[in-house]
Amino acid sequence: MGAKEDAEAIFGEGNVQRFLDAFADRDRGGTGTISGSEVPHLLRSNGLAPTELQVSQYLAEAGGPDGKVTTDQVLSFCVRTGKDESTLDELSLFFAPFDPDDKGVVPKHVFRNLMTNVGESFPPEQVDDMIADICGGANEIDYRNFLSVIMQK
Repeated sequence: MGAKEDAEAIFGEGNVQRFLDAFADRDRGGTGTISGSEVPHLLRSNGLAPTELQVSQYLAEAGGPDGKVTTDQVLSFCVRTGKDESTLDELSLFFAPFDPDDKGVVPKHVFRNLMTNVGESFPPEQVDDMIADICGGANEIDYRNFLSVIMQK
């Protein structure tokens, strides 16, 4: 089996095709390669959640002297990394220290701070859009609802 077939067995043919289309969009020169710096965004925008360490190790293995990687190399990494299958309860633990009463909500300013400063952070503009979409003007964010929505995407 090749890298594409291995990936299709795990992620499904449609998901792999969407990934290949996203790869092709980033392959500006039509060379069948993309810059290693584009790999983390490509992976995360397609539902994978590799750590920075995993990405760094992968790029050290796969990247040639010019830092370029091929679709087969990236698909092989996807297969090794697998799909993030965290549960709602596991993801809720991230917010638990900021929700001492276990109500499923955190203050809007806490949510904004976490999303822009912890782990794989989001740009402030994107966080503002998320907040506008999920809180409807309230001062608290229902993080369980937020997590439920993002897990469905």
